[in-house]
Amino acid sequence: MNIIEHIEGELSSAFSKVYSKSLDTSRLNVQRTRKEFEGDFTVVVFPFTKDAGEAPPMVAQKLGEEMTSSSAFLYSFNVVKGFLNISISASYWKAFFSENWSLGDYGFKAIDENKPGVMVEYSSPNTNKPLHLGHI
Repeated sequence: MNIIEHIEGELSSAFSKVYSKSLDTSRLNVQRTRKEFEGDFTVVVFPFTKDAGEAPPMVAQKLGEEMTSSSAFLYSFNVVKGFLNISISASYWKAFFSENWSLGDYGFKAIDENKPGVMVEYSSPNTNKPLHLGHI
């Protein structure tokens, strides 16, 4: 399970606890937090405010409080209008990397034997000589 799926699962259970309704996971939008805001991932809460019956900042605040109190992998949260910015704890990342370190192929894309390979060439001109047509 990747981190996005993990966040979606935690968010769904938090919504069920807070509002006693099930959350339509097809409307969930989890994305990386923009650099100017604090947090690792951002959850857009606008799509399910109608089900909650509250304003987006209140929904985000309640969900953030529930998620941080019930989940060990969330470190903190902050609310910016209708967006819930969450920070992932160092213990989650430590466990994640410890688990995947043992996999020899983690981070490498599997090669499909049926597809032809692609060769990428980079020019490496001599910096002490001017460029000429032979460098192409």
